[in-house]
Amino acid sequence: MKNTKLVEYEVREIKDLRDLVNGSANIYEGKAAYLVKNGSKEYTEKSFIDTRNDMNELGTALINLGLKDKKIAVIGENRYEWAISYLSVINGTGIVVPLDRMLPEKEIENCLIRGEVEAIIYSSRLENEIKNIAERNENIRYYIGMDLKEEIGKFKSLELLLKRGRALIKEGNREFLDAEINTKEISEILFTSGTTSESKAVMLSQENLCYNIMKQCSMLYIDEKDVFLSLLPIHHVYECVCGFLTPFYRGCTVAYCEGLKYIQKNMQEAKVTIVLAVPMIFEAIYKKIWQGIENQGKAKIVKTLIKFTNAFGLIGKKIKRKVFKNIYDQFGGKVRLFIAGAAAVNPEVSKGYRDLGILAIQGYGLSECAPIVALNTNTKMKDEAAGLPLFGTEVKIVDKNKDGIGEIAVKGKHVMLGYYKDD
Repeated sequence: MKNTKLVEYEVREIKDLRDLVNGSANIYEGKAAYLVKNGSKEYTEKSFIDTRNDMNELGTALINLGLKDKKIAVIGENRYEWAISYLSVINGTGIVVPLDRMLPEKEIENCLIRGEVEAIIYSSRLENEIKNIAERNENIRYYIGMDLKEEIGKFKSLELLLKRGRALIKEGNREFLDAEINTKEISEILFTSGTTSESKAVMLSQENLCYNIMKQCSMLYIDEKDVFLSLLPIHHVYECVCGFLTPFYRGCTVAYCEGLKYIQKNMQEAKVTIVLAVPMIFEAIYKKIWQGIENQGKAKIVKTLIKFTNAFGLIGKKIKRKVFKNIYDQFGGKVRLFIAGAAAVNPEVSKGYRDLGILAIQGYGLSECAPIVALNTNTKMKDEAAGLPLFGTEVKIVDKNKDGIGEIAVKGKHVMLGYYKDD
């Protein structure tokens, strides 16, 4: 690690995710929590208060359907309705089961059976798969469509449930608002990718999630001026915790990306400051930047300017934003931080971004640790390394061979409760 001081940033204590939502809604109120398109050309805002209210209304309606303490799956693309569905289930209704929308129909059904799911909230993009599953599966009581406008039997409309929940709250129903949350019990079942065997069902508690969120923010500087681009699949714990729950906790805005080919366009539109992605995406963007520089015949002058600005330390960092303004403008003019996860990033790419004035770091985590274990920071980084353990986390290598390679053992409050029905 570079010989700089590891800074510990101040964080707001939260006891559970409802405390996270309510606290941020009280602090940031009408500020934009989400930028959504929903088929329109322009981004529209959903505020922190909107999110809290929608969570409460949907949660109240779900309990009214008889789903208290039941397992409820959420499946779909990154969108606002996914966010409020997740929050309304985990914060007083039952146990949330996020599912990968890219799974084949049989695998989706298998996860529903293994997770003992009694209701599923889904996007219209999965309408055919869901209808087929509904014909075969008698154990699922409700299929709640994010885009449905009408209700028929087991098929319910999320939009109408929000209206129903709003009416119930006005009538004095406080079943969801006053629901007790046991922070040490299972709140989420998360199916791993299954790359080494059949997917495992990871059990996470609210303590696991809240601890990880607070410890991330104590190591990495994020504030309410930041705008995240939601790009990675939101069912995955990396995007869900780091790109959804953490920004809401810190008062940031999250802009939903329309797809991989719209990354640059959406960054420009939303004035994005932070992007979480896998190394392949950052390496592709970096390659594109340099191709543009070379096509303009400016490679030599840019390399000279990099050497010049690097020689001035902190002052040089500020100069970079003016010197390389044309590059920044391609991505909205505000980008400051790239965070890579899920695989090791090329150290030359991380350094290359910093040469241009964009902090690029990586971390290490896994579903079983909700998810972050180690992280490079604003002030202490090593491009070849996964980072330093989160504050309060113990990491050691066990069963090492002669080369020092062994199994990574992790101890901390973010370590899972275990695998669901699989000791």
